[in-house]
Amino acid sequence: MGRANVIRRALTDEGEELSSSDQEAITKVAASFGDFCLDTDTTPDLAEYEDGVVSLVIGKTPGIVAGLYRVNLTVFDAATPEGYAWGKFNLIVRAEEDCES
Repeated sequence: MGRANVIRRALTDEGEELSSSDQEAITKVAASFGDFCLDTDTTPDLAEYEDGVVSLVIGKTPGIVAGLYRVNLTVFDAATPEGYAWGKFNLIVRAEEDCES
C-alpha cells in the first residue's frame, strides 16, 4: 500500500496478442476490485492503456487496505460503449514496512 509499483496486463484474445486495429479501437479500460474502480478516463494517474497493455498503480489507490482482491477488467470501444468483460485476476495487496532511519 502506498507504493507506486505498476501492474501491467497485456490484453489478449484467446491467448493471442490483439491486432493493431483492435488495440487502437479500445477507448477505455476499467479495473474494478472491492469498492474501487480505476479507469483510464477518470483516474489516468492510476490506470493507463497503451498498445494493448493496461498499467495499474493499485498501491496508490486512495483508501486501499491490505487484502486479497479479485480485479475485473472491462474494455470499451466505440461499438460497445457498455464494455466487454475482458477477464479477471487475483491481487494481493500487502502493507509494506518502511526502513527506519
